[in-house]
Amino acid sequence: MPTYTFYNKKTKKYFDRQMTMAEHEEFSKNPDYQQVPTVVGLHSGRGLGGGLKIDDGFNDVLKEIKKKHSGGFKSGRSTIQTK
Repeated sequence: MPTYTFYNKKTKKYFDRQMTMAEHEEFSKNPDYQQVPTVVGLHSGRGLGGGLKIDDGFNDVLKEIKKKHSGGFKSGRSTIQTK
């Protein structure tokens, strides 16, 4: 279930609320609350701290990009990280 951040215009405080999209739609009708944009957290599906595994095919594409464009940066080298 998504977590939304709101600002209470009367109390001037921020708070988080976990709710379904239908609940969010109804809750957002309240003029005292303003939803605050937040950064979406991404999860790799491998557990907390498990990191995101990039497959070898995508890593090969990154290597080709790095090889072809490494001279085009101000520093003279690409910042693409490959294994």
